[in-house]
Amino acid sequence: MIYDDIEVKELENYDGVLFGVYTWVGGELPFEVEGFYDELDGVNIKRKPFAVFGSADSFYDEYGTALDLMYERFEKLGAVMVPEKLVVDLEPSPEEIKKCEQLAEKLSLLINSNQQIVK
Repeated sequence: MIYDDIEVKELENYDGVLFGVYTWVGGELPFEVEGFYDELDGVNIKRKPFAVFGSADSFYDEYGTALDLMYERFEKLGAVMVPEKLVVDLEPSPEEIKKCEQLAEKLSLLINSNQQIVK
């Protein structure tokens, strides 16, 4: 199945993945991501670098839990995770945009170090 023009199986073709998701009401994954989450069982992402970021609404008690769900799912499937998740409240402030750039840089470093180890 294809989600926003990305077939889940295509994850195997990338050097690394920066995955963004928002947290839905009640701390759930958004509807658009539920099938993606389920289909991850069919892909091999072992040793593939991943980072997770997204938005949430601090009005709700379950703040950013969709990021936790995806992070844990990728980790369980053997992905090499950037240790921190980046969650912003609704939309990023200028400071949070800098943190987004830093997260992307950390993923890039992880990709490059992984390639050196694998080769």
